[in-house]
Amino acid sequence: MRAPDKTGVFFYIEMLKKIIEHKTTAPALAVLLVFILGLQKNYSADVGFHLRSAEWILQNHKIISEDHFTYTSEGNKYFDLQWLYQLTLYFLFKLGGDALLVIFNASAISFCFFLAWKRYQNSVTQKVQSVLFLFFVLFGVQALMFEIRPHVLSWIFLSLLLLILEGYKRTENKKIYVIPPLMLIWANTHSLSILGLIVVLIFHMGIYFEQKKWDRKLFFVTLLSLGAFFINPYFIDGFLFPFKQFLIIKGGALQKEYI
Repeated sequence: MRAPDKTGVFFYIEMLKKIIEHKTTAPALAVLLVFILGLQKNYSADVGFHLRSAEWILQNHKIISEDHFTYTSEGNKYFDLQWLYQLTLYFLFKLGGDALLVIFNASAISFCFFLAWKRYQNSVTQKVQSVLFLFFVLFGVQALMFEIRPHVLSWIFLSLLLLILEGYKRTENKKIYVIPPLMLIWANTHSLSILGLIVVLIFHMGIYFEQKKWDRKLFFVTLLSLGAFFINPYFIDGFLFPFKQFLIIKGGALQKEYI
């Protein structure tokens, strides 16, 4: 009986099977796939706003606290908790234009998937790691938005936070002390940073219910993380703003329906 044609479909199926079975090649190719898919034309309507905000900050040497760009609400109080992201975007744009912004965004999203793979390595058995991760990538990218927005940094910070907390639960390593500085940067990058604080609190309570005692290190880190949220241009108002955002878009609010 003649062997299958090495240039036909059986050859490629066999090659795909070998790739899936390889514990490092498959995840690397999956992350590369995400990066390639992210190399899209800049279609974000928000980029111009972020660049103009960064330009205003640099020209006026202060963080925006009033609306300067909307005709109907000019002068109203404004919380720019994404000022670090805006400045980063501005410098990248000045350095390489739209092309560099697209590469940066695609790289950031790819890094999110890389962090997801690192978490998979620690929680899934070796035999199914690659297969599950590939399924996760192929399924996830179907609905993934590659728009250039600060949300991508929240994905990264949340993934890093979970990676650190899960590592601490397994080995009680000292990497947990990286969390407060991480929270400080996140709180000045995107308002979804409040999710990080919620995750830390839930993780802390989970350990308490498991061990029937408080973890002193984690309790100390939780307090420092809470304090990090007050180190923003608006102090307590900046900390409370994400909660106000949730109230704005809840239920049948006009902002939720039409924006």
